[in-house]
Amino acid sequence: MMKASRSRVLVHGVILLAAAAAGCARTELGAPGPDFHPVQAPASFRVNLDGLVSADYRDGKSLTAWNATAVLIERALAAWYPSLTVRPHLADPSPEEVSRGLTNLPGPDAADLSIVYLASRQSSAGEWEFTRGGGLVSWGRLLGSSQAPVNPRRLVILDACYAAATLRFPEWRSRLAPLCLLAGTADELTYDLDFYSRRPVDFVRRFPRAAAWLKANMPPGWNGKMSFLGFIWLQAYLRTERAPTTAAAWAAFFRTCDEESGAFRARHSAGISSTVHGYVPDGRAGVESP
Repeated sequence: MMKASRSRVLVHGVILLAAAAAGCARTELGAPGPDFHPVQAPASFRVNLDGLVSADYRDGKSLTAWNATAVLIERALAAWYPSLTVRPHLADPSPEEVSRGLTNLPGPDAADLSIVYLASRQSSAGEWEFTRGGGLVSWGRLLGSSQAPVNPRRLVILDACYAAATLRFPEWRSRLAPLCLLAGTADELTYDLDFYSRRPVDFVRRFPRAAAWLKANMPPGWNGKMSFLGFIWLQAYLRTERAPTTAAAWAAFFRTCDEESGAFRARHSAGISSTVHGYVPDGRAGVESP
């Protein structure tokens, strides 16, 4: 799969680490992964987690790595939020099931924070590709056919190719995702990776903190596959000492994701990387247009 060309993405207040160390391989040092114990949010801080993942594509190119990323994110969130409620996830949903799933997302009174993990193949036009004969359906249509409640305390994680293409649909930000972490820009493909393979990157050697955390926290028998966004999420998580409970804290986390993805692209591999970035309501952390 060839890498798509990149567009310029304006990320406010971010200085990429890549500028200082382009072309250098780095071995991480520091606290081991399983002993990383961030400051948890208070037990009174309620968090809901939803997931909608299309992975079982019939052409032999399944996104099973995205299912592993969903587990990774859930376990990191559980360490941050003792009151995390994991709601039933939708696996390989139809277009109608996605619309119903969006309609059934928690409203603003249900919790202090609602997190939604969305993963699928997606076209450059912002169309979700369904696994069971549903074809390509635009986010404009999916949002228009749903009654997703407006929730200013909702964070959406979109793990898909051309992720920022969703920003062309006004309802994406106004209704569904006032806070958002995007796996790439509007013209970038996204990739999966094998953490236990030495090619093209020896992740275990270069990222020992992440390797230790994964060994301690992922299910037995996990094969090492995850999405690039999942890896960057873990890298940012291991740098975040306190569970985010405000938009400003999530803005800082999104900046860390952007730094980590830029550093990986410059120091390790441009061929399997994308620009993981996000935004918060006041625009401090991310992009204003695709």
